[in-house]
Formats: sequence, C-alpha cells, structure tokens
Amino acid sequence: MERLSDILGKRPAETDVAVIGDALIDYQYWVDEMPPVGGDTLINVSNRSAGGSAANTAVALGALGVSTAFIGRIGSDENGDWIKSQLTSGSVDISCVQYGASSGYVITIINSTGERTMFSFRGASAIPMIATPILSRTMRRVKIMLLSGYCLLNPEQAGFSLTAIEELKAAGGLFALDPSPLIGQVEPVLCKKILSYVDILMPNRSELMTLAQTDHFAQALETMQKRVPLIALKLGAEGAAVFVRKGMVTPSGTAFPEDLYVEVPAEPVQIVDTTGAGDAFNAGFISGFLESPDPKAWLVRGNQTAAAIVSQRGARLKN
Repeated sequence: MERLSDILGKRPAETDVAVIGDALIDYQYWVDEMPPVGGDTLINVSNRSAGGSAANTAVALGALGVSTAFIGRIGSDENGDWIKSQLTSGSVDISCVQYGASSGYVITIINSTGERTMFSFRGASAIPMIATPILSRTMRRVKIMLLSGYCLLNPEQAGFSLTAIEELKAAGGLFALDPSPLIGQVEPVLCKKILSYVDILMPNRSELMTLAQTDHFAQALETMQKRVPLIALKLGAEGAAVFVRKGMVTPSGTAFPEDLYVEVPAEPVQIVDTTGAGDAFNAGFISGFLESPDPKAWLVRGNQTAAAIVSQRGARLKN
C-alpha cells in the first residue's frame, strides 16, 4: 500500500482543479472536556493557523502534487496577507482571489478525544464573488471544480456558483460538491438544481441523509445513487466508500461498464485533532481520482491524507 510519505511531492502534469469556498483563520483550543452551558474550563494548548474548508483542500491538493487554484474572498488585512502566504507556500494559484474588508475566522474547541466544536464568522468569505475574465478562463480549463456547500447559503454567492458550474460543464469539466454540515439550510429548489449538475458528491453520512431527506442511511444511499454518478462517502472512523454509476467516465478516459460500490477501512492512527479531516479526504480522493482508474486507490489516497491530518494539530497538510 502506497503511504502518504511516498506520494507527497509528486507533480502529475496538467492535472487542474479549482476549489471554490472559504479561506479563514482557525483559532484552536484544546481542553479536557467541554464545560456545561454557562460553565468554565481550562485551555491546555492553543493554536492559530490558516483554515477554511476550501482553502484546506486546496493546500492539501497542492501538497499532493495537483495543480490547484483557490477561488474565494479574503480580507484586505493582516490576517488576509497571512492567508495568502499560506496558500502560495502550498503551491496554490491565487490569481482568482478577490478581497473584502476583514478575514473570517473559526474558533474550534477540541476535547480529549479529538472531537471538535466550532464557531464560525465568515467575514469577507461571505461576500459574493464577481465574475471576471480570469475566473471564466479558469473554469474553462480545469478538469474538476470542487465547490463548498457553504457557498450556497447566500443567494448571490449561489448565483455566482451556478455561473461557474455552467461554464465548467460547457467546457467538459467535472463538478464536485462537498455539501457541508449546513446543506439542509440551502433553499430546496436551489439544492435540487445544484445536484442536477453534480458529477462527484463528497458527503459524510449525515449530509447524505440530509440530501436524501431520510433518517435511514441505506435508503439515502439508494436514493442518491440514482441522482449522482459518483459518491465519495466519508464514514469517519469506519473509513470511506465510493459508488460509481455505470457510464461514469474519468478525466483520463476510464469508463465504468457497470455500477460499482467499494469500501475501504480507515488508516490506523492515533487521533490528535479531527479538524480538517474531511477536507483532507477530499484532496486525497481527488488526487487519486485524477491519477488512477481504480476506485479503491481513490479511497486509499483519501484515507491516507485524512489520517495524516487527524494525527497532528491543525487542519493543513504539512509537506
């Protein structure tokens, strides 16, 4: 089995991904346990790092050797300058980045088991993007565009996202969606329209059931298999699974002659912090998808990348 240490630094030629979403500052605090409402607890360790689901995925893709552009807004402030430096040091193209007044941030409390509680302020990331010629050129050349579901909460941001998706699809690119924990708050008609474009859906178990409008996982999977050609399913400590529908064609030209469902267990690892695990899985899965015709290899790469993140403090993959 190929290990993460063996795959870092590989630079496949002309594998282009655009990631649309938030770039924020993460303030992380480790405690023994969360206090009750109105209570108090001691902070054992604290950390400040660049974060945001989409930016985390973009940096991880760059670390895995995938040519990646980040598309989103950051603040015209000191934090924004730091976020930019983190993106560029991770080999991420920031030519499509736009700006607002202040950078957003996330306060994350991590307990002794590595589980997290998050409080988010999106700041500049909540300001809708403006369509520009460079954004259009990017959408026309990438092989995959990954959109964070957080971008669908604001109607104007959703409008921009739809424009980007339509340009991407017209040029033959694949559209991937990470639904986000708030996908249930997206207006139903919009959600249905977005799903009609999706080639690769990247949910966790809860998000899949929300999209399928059922509390039964098996029923949710059956429902979404009829709506989406490829589902990369994040199952936490159980690992991950992928469904590929008959007729799905990868960027390398591999066509699947029949429906396929594969599960791969999680990598054994000592959990330190689960922040960014799903973002890292997305990056690893997409990296594997671009390189290999084997769905098992996509899952193994995703699990390896997620394992590297949860075994460290912070949500950014380190080279």
